[in-house]
Amino acid sequence: MTALNFIDFYRDSGKTLVSLSRVFPRKIELYVVDIAGDQPVDEFGLPNKRHLACMGAFAWLAEEGYIRFNSVIQGDGVDQAILTEKALNRLSQIYSTDDEPVQTLLAQIEQALDSGASEPLTRIMRSFFSLSE
Repeated sequence: MTALNFIDFYRDSGKTLVSLSRVFPRKIELYVVDIAGDQPVDEFGLPNKRHLACMGAFAWLAEEGYIRFNSVIQGDGVDQAILTEKALNRLSQIYSTDDEPVQTLLAQIEQALDSGASEPLTRIMRSFFSLSE
């Protein structure tokens, strides 16, 4: 079984990629609340671990060349976020297995997110990240 932090990472990454694909080629502000939901702060007013993990997913996606953004918005999101060519090419690739119909990776990510099940989402996000360039 995949650790919960990886499941959250795959969900945050998938939602981020889908959100940016829906507005491509426009740049947008992307907030944690839009991806991971409203996360309460701790007793000291600091972001909780889930909020920080989502911000970490934004940073990792940028560092690995899947998204770009100009700046962090007060620790709550990123400004001027957009998909990179690398992400766009991967999302538009046709990918199928024996038990899945032929569709783009983007469509499969959307379906996996809609299902709410972590297993299909984990499988398709691993496929997305492991594709050769």
